[in-house]
Amino acid sequence: LHFLSEPEIEINFAGVPAGLRSFKPTSSDEVIPWDFLSRSEYSLADSNPRRRIHSGIREGLEDITREVMASINACSRQRGRVVEERSALYGYRRVDSYGADTILDLLLVYRKYRGRKVTLPVRRHVYLHQHFTGLEIRETVNGVEKDGARGDQRNDKSLQNIFSGGFLNLNFNFEAEDPVTDKTIHFVLPLAGRYEVFQRFLQNYEEVCLTNGEKTRLLVVLFHHKTESSYDQTIDLIQQLKYKHRGAGIDILPIAGTFSRARALDLGVSKLNNDDLMFFVDVDIAFTESALYRIRANTLLGRQIYFPVVFSQYDPRIVHEDWRRRDTFLVDETSGYWRQFGFGIVSLYKRDYRTVGGFDLSIRGWGKEDVDFFEKVVKSNVTIFRAADRDLVHVYHEVECSKDLSDTQLAMCMGTKADTYAGMETLARIIYEDPNILRFAKARRANLTNAAG
Repeated sequence: LHFLSEPEIEINFAGVPAGLRSFKPTSSDEVIPWDFLSRSEYSLADSNPRRRIHSGIREGLEDITREVMASINACSRQRGRVVEERSALYGYRRVDSYGADTILDLLLVYRKYRGRKVTLPVRRHVYLHQHFTGLEIRETVNGVEKDGARGDQRNDKSLQNIFSGGFLNLNFNFEAEDPVTDKTIHFVLPLAGRYEVFQRFLQNYEEVCLTNGEKTRLLVVLFHHKTESSYDQTIDLIQQLKYKHRGAGIDILPIAGTFSRARALDLGVSKLNNDDLMFFVDVDIAFTESALYRIRANTLLGRQIYFPVVFSQYDPRIVHEDWRRRDTFLVDETSGYWRQFGFGIVSLYKRDYRTVGGFDLSIRGWGKEDVDFFEKVVKSNVTIFRAADRDLVHVYHEVECSKDLSDTQLAMCMGTKADTYAGMETLARIIYEDPNILRFAKARRANLTNAAG
C-alpha cells in the first residue's frame, strides 16, 4: 500500500511511479472512470447502475481503513492524542494496469487527552494506491538474456516515514478554514426558453444552496427562444429570488442571436476570474449538497478537471406506475441509466479552461461541443477525474432532434432519444405483454427472410 496525501505525490517503486497518475490516457476511450462507493456501489461497468458492494471489495476497504488508522495512531501515546474513525462517508475505486486506486472520505474524531483536552470531528480524504506486485525487468538480445539485466528495486519508505509529517497535513486547528467547503462554486447555466423546467431548477438551487448557506453563485446566460415567449418571465423569476434572498449572488447575462451552448458557456466564463471554480450545468440537472462537496473536492486548480457521470432518468410515464410521486434521486436499473457518453456537466477552474483551449465556438445546435472539449482535456497535461455521481440526476424530458443538425449531431441526438425511453427490462416486458408487437416482429422477420432468399 502507498498512502498519498495528495494525488500528485509519487513514490518510486520498481521503476514505475506509484500513484493515482501512473496511467496517462491518450484518447477518450482510455479514460478509466471511477466507481462511486457509499452504502452501495455505483458503477458504469455494470448494467445495474446501483449494486451491492461485493464482499471482496468490502473486506479490502476495511483492511485499508484499519491500516490507515493504525499508522495514524502509531505514536499516539507519545503525543497524548488519538484519532478514531467514525465512518467512511463515501469513496471511489478503480483498477488500471498498474494496480488498484482508492479514495476515501473519512469522518474522524481527534481526541487530545494531555494538557488542554480537545475532542474535534474532522473530515479528510485519503488517497491510496496498491501495486499488484513488484516489477522484474529482464533485457534480452536476440533471445539471450544479458547478464546483470535483472533488477529488483524496493520501496524503502515505511508507513512511519510517510506519516511522519502529519497525516494528510492534518492540523487540528479550530480556526483553520476547510480547504474544501471554503471554495465558492460558480454555476454557469445556458438557457433559452423552458420556463417551467427553469422554475424547478431555481427551486432546487434555492433549497440546496441559498437556504443552507452554501458558497455558490449562479450566472444564467439567457437567450431568446425561437417560439417560447418566456424571456421576460424568466428575468422576473430571477429578480423575485434575488429579492427574497438579498445576499444571493445571482446574475443574468443576456445574449442575442441563436442559442449555442458552447458560445453561452464561453461568454459566461469571460465574466469570471481566473481562479474561480466553475460548474457547467444544464437546466435539467437536479443536485444535492453532497454533489456540491464532491465538485469542490474533485476539482483541483492546475491539476484536475471533474467530469461527473450523471444519472439520466427514463420516461417516468413508461417505467413508473405512480410517476408523479417518484423520488428524483432514485437510482436503479428501472428508473434510468448512467449517461457515460455525456461530457457536458463539468467542473473546472477558469484558468484551466483557457489552458486546455475552451470550447469550439463553431459548433452550433445540439451536442458535440462537450465531446470535443473532453478530447482536448485528454490531450492536455490536466488530469481527468470521471466518476458516477448518484446526486447529480438528469431529470427526464422529451428529446427533440432538429433536422437542421449535422449528420453526426443528428445521430447522437437520435441515440440519446432512444436511450431515454426505457431500460431493456421494461422494454422486454412491454413487448412480451403485447402480442401485436410480437406478431409484427415475426411478420417483419419473415418478409426480410423471403426478400433475402
